[in-house]
Amino acid sequence: MLHMPSEGVMERILENGDISIEAVRYVAEEVAAFHAKAETNKYINSFGELCSVRANTDENFAETESLIGRALNEEQYSRIKKYTESFLRSHGEMMHQRIDEGRIKDCRIDPHAAHMRFTRDGIGTYDCIESGERFRYVDVASEVAFLAMCLDKHQRPDLSAAFVDAYIGFSGDRTIARMLPFYKCYRAYVRGRVEGSILADAFIAETDKSVALENARKYFSLAFSYACRRPTLIIMAGIAGTRKSAVARTLSETLGATLISSDALRKRLAVIPETAHAYQAYQAFQDGIYSPWFSQKTYEALFDQAHQVLDSGETVILDAAFTRKEDRERARETAARHASRFLAVECGLPKEEAKRGTGNSTKEACLSDADWSLCLRPKSSFTHISELSETERVVIDPSGNWDKALSRIVEINE
Repeated sequence: MLHMPSEGVMERILENGDISIEAVRYVAEEVAAFHAKAETNKYINSFGELCSVRANTDENFAETESLIGRALNEEQYSRIKKYTESFLRSHGEMMHQRIDEGRIKDCRIDPHAAHMRFTRDGIGTYDCIESGERFRYVDVASEVAFLAMCLDKHQRPDLSAAFVDAYIGFSGDRTIARMLPFYKCYRAYVRGRVEGSILADAFIAETDKSVALENARKYFSLAFSYACRRPTLIIMAGIAGTRKSAVARTLSETLGATLISSDALRKRLAVIPETAHAYQAYQAFQDGIYSPWFSQKTYEALFDQAHQVLDSGETVILDAAFTRKEDRERARETAARHASRFLAVECGLPKEEAKRGTGNSTKEACLSDADWSLCLRPKSSFTHISELSETERVVIDPSGNWDKALSRIVEINE
């Protein structure tokens, strides 16, 4: 085992609140690069089989029964075990797909925040796994989840989401999102087990055991939160110029939720740059990428991606106009199908404020193609949200003060 100085250790930086999103994105790039080069073969793949993963989880639960009533309670133990067994029963096919994609690798980073150190030359790691094949030969999702879980533990879901998003971007691993909730729960539980094992060591001082007990409880509580987590499907709604995208970005950063932009998606479907504007197509409104048929195509793709995110157990925000009642009803049904919560965030600003917001957006390299001449055009087709209950709908203050509404949305998602 290689020991490194504590200066620059990621966990210390997290504790001081000095780490940035750019830093975790850099870590994601380095981890993705390591995984791209990591060895994989038929033998290594066998450790990604359902039976191998289940053997590890079964061992965890057997080894932690003695900790019930001390480091975790019966409810936590039962809930986490039930969640684990349910996930494994329903995701065997996905695990085989991960094997076919070459995602089971010789992973030796062991990316816990306490094991990573920023240096002038990049990122240093220590306490890397040198033995124990079943701990080294794992789905890369397990390693990504390890660091994401650490960031969650330090109450930085924004950094956790940024790390995962960046890793997916650098690695091209699109199916990893469906595995991360399980592996985050698994990793938190393993850390609880490791800390809990110290309690039975006769050679450990009582003061150190007290610290270990507190750590174990925190990790088991975190695992329990993953097992109980119920994702939310949030849709933005309102006409152009009402700052929907700005609110959506703030929500995404606050909740650590996946944000899917209809503007970006629309342009990807049309194979044009995301920052390129399509004023002509927008002004025609019945033609090009803003025609009814292309808008329907965009919403189809939007819901397809929402299904994938919700299936992974994560909260998703759909940044689109959702002016039609039919689209909002479909979003509501999508949430119900995944046993997820549903929330519509309706944005509406005074004309002058909307004009300023839209005018600014056209001057910047942004995704939206709306200008003031089009802000009022969709108004006649906008069906105001009256079909939803108060628990399913939040209206953003027309004055532009989002604090109260954002606090309520965060409360709903806790």
